[in-house]
Amino acid sequence: MTPIAEEKKAMRARIAAALAAMPASDRTAASGRLAEKLWTEPRFLNARRIFWYVSMPEEVDTRSLVRRCLAEGRSVCVARVVPGAGVIEARELKAWDGSFLTGPFGILEPDPAATRAVAPSEIDCVIVPGLAFDREGYRLGRGKGYYDRFLAGLGPRAARIALAFDRQITDRVPREPHDQKVDLVLSA
Repeated sequence: MTPIAEEKKAMRARIAAALAAMPASDRTAASGRLAEKLWTEPRFLNARRIFWYVSMPEEVDTRSLVRRCLAEGRSVCVARVVPGAGVIEARELKAWDGSFLTGPFGILEPDPAATRAVAPSEIDCVIVPGLAFDREGYRLGRGKGYYDRFLAGLGPRAARIALAFDRQITDRVPREPHDQKVDLVLSA
């Protein structure tokens, strides 16, 4: 294992432990504050088509945000792992309904039979997940590279926004040449 890979592994363990120790009430309150911040961000508000991840219990709640976008009539895409390909794709939702399946990592994903694929060039804003973020916009994901590959394929106009709890913000995330930055990290 390279020194950077070891740094990443140690940071993942440290941040995951900090998130696991976060009381549910703090997580709910911070998610609410982040929703307020996001709904004042022009790059998000002006986006025509928004790409989301479906949050896991220890992450900022994106499920309520996706529902709100759908209720507002905005175009919403959600991440789906393409089996055997090592990539994620954007699938457009029409409603938050039963058209979800459990993906290979235990994360809810849109059913490909009930949703349509959307090209990365059609996306205006990506809400990017991660375990840790630094002030320069670098992120530390879960180590599979799915989002780095997806972000690398986006057009230049697509805003990249991360939502993070304060305990996920660090001075510097270990980085490698393939690691992709976000434009903005909103934290609470």
